[in-house]
Amino acid sequence: MNTHKLRDFLPSAAMCFAIAVLAVAGALYLRHRQQKNEWQVWTSPETETDILLATENTAAPTTAAEPEYITVSCFVAYDFIPLSDDLQASIYTACAKYEIAYDLILAMIKTESEFDTAAIGDSGHAYGLMQIQPRWWDWLATEKGLPDYRTDAAQNAELGIAILSFLLTENGGDLNKALIAYNGVADYPAKVYANYDWIYDNEKTQ
Repeated sequence: MNTHKLRDFLPSAAMCFAIAVLAVAGALYLRHRQQKNEWQVWTSPETETDILLATENTAAPTTAAEPEYITVSCFVAYDFIPLSDDLQASIYTACAKYEIAYDLILAMIKTESEFDTAAIGDSGHAYGLMQIQPRWWDWLATEKGLPDYRTDAAQNAELGIAILSFLLTENGGDLNKALIAYNGVADYPAKVYANYDWIYDNEKTQ
């Protein structure tokens, strides 16, 4: 008859204990790594904007970004823009409707017409703030119910916003391509972005 003493079980018991210790250590390590990789909120002292910062090389959360426009209820007319408060509010409303950045549209208007509501360019073929050419966009003006866009500044701006929205869809959301399609000139996006920066700089000092 075989008899087993305590020392006979010691090797296997030690092995089980070691496995258990390793399992606990592994779980604690994984928890530590998870905590290190959590996103932290940092508030910029300059913009007072909450920004998500990853403590390690983690992928950003896949939440949908908010559209780059401010709702009409928060609207404040820009003093440095030579357009009436009512017209600015109308443009703001149209931007919200089409989910297009208000400052971007102002940058386009500055590039196209320098805020001249009565501007006529392209040898008499482009009209208003957004320098819209009837031969290309009369159909969209009819579709959107903006028949007076040649003489009405608010309708002209809204039609220009609708055109940009249409071109963004046509170009898969690529803003550069949409802007080039709007104006037909390769360096047009660079001019618009420069005016966007001008608006942003003035906005900060208003």
